Amino acid sequence: MQIKGKRGTALVRTESLIVPANVQTGFRWGEQSLEFEKTKGGWVMSPVNDAAYVKGEVALQVLSSRLADLAKNIDATPEQEREERQIIRLLNLLVTDNSSTASAQSN
Repeated sequence: MQIKGKRGTALVRTESLIVPANVQTGFRWGEQSLEFEKTKGGWVMSPVNDAAYVKGEVALQVLSSRLADLAKNIDATPEQEREERQIIRLLNLLVTDNSSTASAQSN
């Protein structure tokens, strides 16, 4: 992260789930530079291009469905096994995040 006056940048490493229609689910890793600007209300991040956001419930459904499809294949390739592990990791993150949100809302 670099800050100079009222402007700043941060280099962020991301892992993204890619779910194109009628194509195998994939993951993308990358680095992106984010820009920030200091305002009276605090630091504001510039919008990120090429990003799509879905509700956690939708992500859970899509990932669970893909994992079920992968689990049916008894002769999985190393790439498919890697995809299964990645999906399980993401599902764990989503379930943990959803349970934290649910308990915070019930309090």
